[in-house]
Amino acid sequence: MEESSEEVGVEDLKNDDVVLGLAEKQCPETKSFIFSWGEATITLEDMMISGCSVLGSPVFSPLVADEMKAVEEELNQVRMELQNSDSQKARHSTWLKRFMDRGSEIEHEAFLALWLSRFVFPFSFRTVSKSVFPIALHLARGTRIALAPAVLASIYRVSCKGEVCESAAIIHSPFQLVQSWACERFIELRPTPNPIKKGEPRFARWHKIRTAVENVTTVLDSAKDSFHWHPYVRTLKNWDLPMFYRYLLGLDCIEQCLPHHVAMQFGMDQDLPARVARANESCWIAWKYYSKPITNATLYISSRFFEADVTTRYLEW
Repeated sequence: MEESSEEVGVEDLKNDDVVLGLAEKQCPETKSFIFSWGEATITLEDMMISGCSVLGSPVFSPLVADEMKAVEEELNQVRMELQNSDSQKARHSTWLKRFMDRGSEIEHEAFLALWLSRFVFPFSFRTVSKSVFPIALHLARGTRIALAPAVLASIYRVSCKGEVCESAAIIHSPFQLVQSWACERFIELRPTPNPIKKGEPRFARWHKIRTAVENVTTVLDSAKDSFHWHPYVRTLKNWDLPMFYRYLLGLDCIEQCLPHHVAMQFGMDQDLPARVARANESCWIAWKYYSKPITNATLYISSRFFEADVTTRYLEW
């Protein structure tokens, strides 16, 4: 259990300058980065590359079976016990000690709860969150959960918000994915990548690697000719090309998804982005739009060798 917890996911790169530099370019309305030379953002494609599924049941799927509810209660009891201990928190380390090599019948669910709290939804600093227990239970029983929209929603949500504490902004989110996104696209921010081992995700290239750049803002503003709009079409050793939405549903938020603002990231020419009205009165209504199949439409997929550009009216705009 301990070994798995260290190897699952990409560790935080701790490149605060990169995250803060991108945060300065963030537009809260479009959830995109507005640079002097264009608009770009993190999309569901990036979540797929990181290993999160875009398909499956929503993260807010309720527990129906009594057995699953009973296991959730057991996990909650352990969490409350740790909160009432000297540490007063269900820290990752104490959670490990509580379940590892103890022969617990719910060790698998406990491990998944730790993994979700640490790498997927790190809302509480180094503590196990009870909000991930239902997801852990579904995953433990083989239910496919659409983690990609939930993770992306959490990134969008905190990009322009922070919890103010003693004059400091405390923000919890899987920002290692933001930093990996930047390393894939900005050549000047890119450190020497790790070789990908067989079976590892593409983002393992940036595992525990720090970017050394004196002025991140300058790099971002001068990347017009060097920005990689479509990096995942490039083949890498031990990494195969993936085969190939409107709302992103998180654990406690619904964020609008506007990929038409960054068409060049999908190998298509960028046109003036139209406004999309919101229709997310409830999580189930939003999920209906997210999971709605494409019908009566022709799907165009450009060649991975196609170099996207902008339309004339976008350039004039």
